[in-house]
Amino acid sequence: MSLRVCILETDILRPGLIDQYQGYGQMFKRLFAKQPIAAEFVVYNVVQGEYPPDDEVFDAYLVTGSKADSFGTDPWIQTLKTYLLERYARGDKLLGICFGHQLLALLLGGKTERASKGWGMGIHDYTLDAKRRGSALRCRN
Repeated sequence: MSLRVCILETDILRPGLIDQYQGYGQMFKRLFAKQPIAAEFVVYNVVQGEYPPDDEVFDAYLVTGSKADSFGTDPWIQTLKTYLLERYARGDKLLGICFGHQLLALLLGGKTERASKGWGMGIHDYTLDAKRRGSALRCRN
C-alpha cells in the first residue's frame, strides 16, 4: 500500500517557467519520486479554488511555497486557512514548505515575521538555537 499525499499548490508559475516545471505540485512530485517509499501524490491548486472532495482520504497534506504573503487577506488565502484548520481539527498530518509552514505556524498560534533581509532563494545553511524559557525557536542564517 502506498502513501497518499495531497499537495495543496499555493501559486501559479510565471508563464516562462511552466514548460520546464509545470507547477509547484509537479516539482514536489518529481522530488518525492526519488524516495524509496511508494507514494501517490494528488495536486490541487487552491489559488484556483481546487480542493479535494470531503470523502477523499490522504495520509498527509503538503502546503507548497508561494509568492503570496502568509499575512495576506486574499480570499483564496482565507479559504485555505479555514480548510487547514478543519484538517488540523480532524487530526490530519500537515506539512508546510516556506509559505505553507508560515501559514500553518500562524494558524496554530506560532509567531512568524518578515525576514529583515527580504526574500531569499537557493541553498542556505542554518543553525537552530534551542528553545529557552520565554523565547521562541529561532533560525540564524
